Amino acid sequence: MSVNPIDLQVSFSQLNNVGKQQSNVKESDEVKQGLANQILHKESEKESEEIPETKDMKEGPGRIKDKQEKNDKNKKEESKENKKENAVDKEKKASEKDNLKDPETGQKIDILG
Repeated sequence: MSVNPIDLQVSFSQLNNVGKQQSNVKESDEVKQGLANQILHKESEKESEEIPETKDMKEGPGRIKDKQEKNDKNKKEESKENKKENAVDKEKKASEKDNLKDPETGQKIDILG
């Protein structure tokens, strides 16, 4: 199958149009890719600027740990208060024992005075 001179003339005249179409196709791909990059960049900036909302921990392992920590703190506070009360009670008992240990206490009755 040979090429006729008329076919070459038509092909040469259309080369400019074909070249423009090819460059437009390449540019459109680049433009689409650029737009996609810009959109992705804007979305990532929004996500980095926004503070995510924390979920309400009505149930779950985090909530259980919080309850355990509160219970532990309450127990520690109660034990501290009990220790203080015990220390005060011990001091009172010790002072009462000191008063009762006096050998002359309760041995003699002073009628005269």
